[in-house]
Amino acid sequence: MSASSQMSTRCGLARLIGAGAALVTLAAAGTASAETATDSQRQFADAFVAAMRSGDRASLRALMHPATLACENSPARDYVERMYSFVLHDGARFGPAYKIHQVLPMEGASPIGPGYPFPVQPSYRMQIDSESPGRSMAMNVWIAPAGDGWRAVYPCPTAEGMKVFRENQARSSP
Repeated sequence: MSASSQMSTRCGLARLIGAGAALVTLAAAGTASAETATDSQRQFADAFVAAMRSGDRASLRALMHPATLACENSPARDYVERMYSFVLHDGARFGPAYKIHQVLPMEGASPIGPGYPFPVQPSYRMQIDSESPGRSMAMNVWIAPAGDGWRAVYPCPTAEGMKVFRENQARSSP
C-alpha cells in the first residue's frame, strides 16, 4: 500500500474512532495471509464502489450486513450515520478505476478498539484501492456472508465507544 493510501485509511478511521484504534486496525490487518477475491467478493466490491460513488445512502445501506443495520436503531446511531457520511464522502473522491488490493481472512478478529465490537464476526477484510493522477485512496471493508452474498460489517460501539466517539467529535468541531 502506498504511503498516501495508508494515510487515507488511517485518517478515515481516526476521524471516526480515534487514532489509537486506527493504528490497532492497521497493525492487525497485516497478520493474515491475503487470498484472491472470489467472483462473489468481486461482485460485492463492484456494488460497494458504485454505492460509495453514488452519494446515495440507501444504496450503501443495501450492502450492509443486517447486524450492522440493527446498530442504526441503537444508542450508536450517531456513529453509524457519521460512518455512512465518511464512506460516501470518500467514495465521491474515489478514482475512476479501482482494484481489490487484498482480501484477508479475519478468523478470530478482535474488535478494532476498546468499545468498538463488530456486531457479527467479519469473515474478511477487503482492501479496495483507487489510483488517479495525484491521489491514491484505500478503503477497508469488513465483510461477512448474509443472504445470497457478502455484506459490509462495521463496528457497533458500546457506551464506552460512544463516549470516545463523542469526545472526538467535540474536539474536531470548530
